[in-house]
Amino acid sequence: MKNATILTMSLGAMLAFQACTDSKNNNGRNTETDSTAYLEEVSPNEDTTQAGASTFFMKAADAGMAEVEFGKLAQKAAKNADVKAFAAQMVKDHSKANEELKALATSKKVQLSPVISSVFQGQLTDLSSKTGEEFDRQYMSLMMVHHMDAIKLFEETSKNEKDPEVKAFATKTLPVLKAHHEKAEPIAEKYKQQPTNGNPSRVNTTN
Repeated sequence: MKNATILTMSLGAMLAFQACTDSKNNNGRNTETDSTAYLEEVSPNEDTTQAGASTFFMKAADAGMAEVEFGKLAQKAAKNADVKAFAAQMVKDHSKANEELKALATSKKVQLSPVISSVFQGQLTDLSSKTGEEFDRQYMSLMMVHHMDAIKLFEETSKNEKDPEVKAFATKTLPVLKAHHEKAEPIAEKYKQQPTNGNPSRVNTTN
């Protein structure tokens, strides 16, 4: 009887801890439209040495794989020719960077997830329900947000990383990300003033 009571108390404590964790992870976040909900789990101002380098690998790989998945979808579903061309470039450039990142992570004994995170998957699922100009608008808006977050991550790693190979990869890839952002901006601007429902944007996470 005593053992059963202890077991019950232990299970209760575990469930309470899990509930607190879930509440913290989902506090005020719209994971379908806010990529920063994932990228801000680790502050870009954190030192990226040692264990932090593994975090960079995981977040960079997740973002890179997501851009390929979003790009493949946009190549099929986008209405505007410029949007389709942009998507094709995303698939090409990020596929190449992903392979380089994977090889580097393997050399550092860092195991990467083979699938994108739930945050990006939620965005992808939501985007797949859109059509026509609404699809184009949301895709390009997401591209702006994704690349701003990625640029921030790669800039901090380029500045702070102590591992020369990881630092070199971040430094080499950063101009590509900036070029993507610059190319996305005028395309996204075309849709900025048009009315839309569910236009993705950053969620204000300040308290």
